[in-house]
Amino acid sequence: MPIVRLPKASTATSSPRDQRDDNATYLPDLTRECEQRGLALQLTDDPAVDLPEIRTIDGRVTFLARADELGVALDELRHSKGASLIGLAAALPNVIDEALRKTCPGKYTPELATQIAAGTIARLTRPQPDGPLTAEQSTFTLDEGLGARKTAPVETELRDLDADPDPDIAVTVPWLAAQVVLHDDKPQAYGRKTRVWLHYGTTTGELTATQAREALEAVRGFIGPLAAVVALAEQTAVGDFEGDPEIARLDREAEDRRIEERTDRIMAALRKSKPEAAA
Repeated sequence: MPIVRLPKASTATSSPRDQRDDNATYLPDLTRECEQRGLALQLTDDPAVDLPEIRTIDGRVTFLARADELGVALDELRHSKGASLIGLAAALPNVIDEALRKTCPGKYTPELATQIAAGTIARLTRPQPDGPLTAEQSTFTLDEGLGARKTAPVETELRDLDADPDPDIAVTVPWLAAQVVLHDDKPQAYGRKTRVWLHYGTTTGELTATQAREALEAVRGFIGPLAAVVALAEQTAVGDFEGDPEIARLDREAEDRRIEERTDRIMAALRKSKPEAAA
């Protein structure tokens, strides 16, 4: 069940004892605040619920609060702002209800508005898996030599695949790498430009975000054919074997003799046709 956990507000009531004593006075205001936001209110004695939460319960966007901490719940609901996720979740039911009534009056029902709001909040508050980027790979750091900010690159573990590699490059340079570069020095004069550096070994392409997306789609489209080529190579490689070094040596020596004999014939022909040149 999607949950938004509210941070403990610094302006909460003075003591737990005061909160328990005053719960009866907080409940009407808390109910009214929830109604104004289009939220259902549910109280609980479950000790697992530490702080107030917004949950989707039975298809309704619900503000869940401990029954013995209504003062804290009211304070935190009032102090949640639209810029925060909890503020956004609290505001969405009314916003969606009004938008649906105005744009689709023929299809509007309170139940439909509630359903849309609940689905939207569920998507917003769904726990996100850890992203593929580390903090360094998603944080822009100034490169003084470049005069721009850039992220640390993502890169393949596989190193450069040049057929005739430089030994140092073969160890240190990744086969593929990519990073974001942001040119935003004096933007009013020179503008603000975001680029993706796509590295293939020691070759770098500087792409716009749109071009980088096109490159990504091209890579995705290439995976299937590449897999087929690799599969064919694997089947063919079953018949591979190493040659005989002694036979290879004799073949090289014979080739050297053929080259030497051909060179001798060419020089003899030159001397015969142009004696002065041969001299």
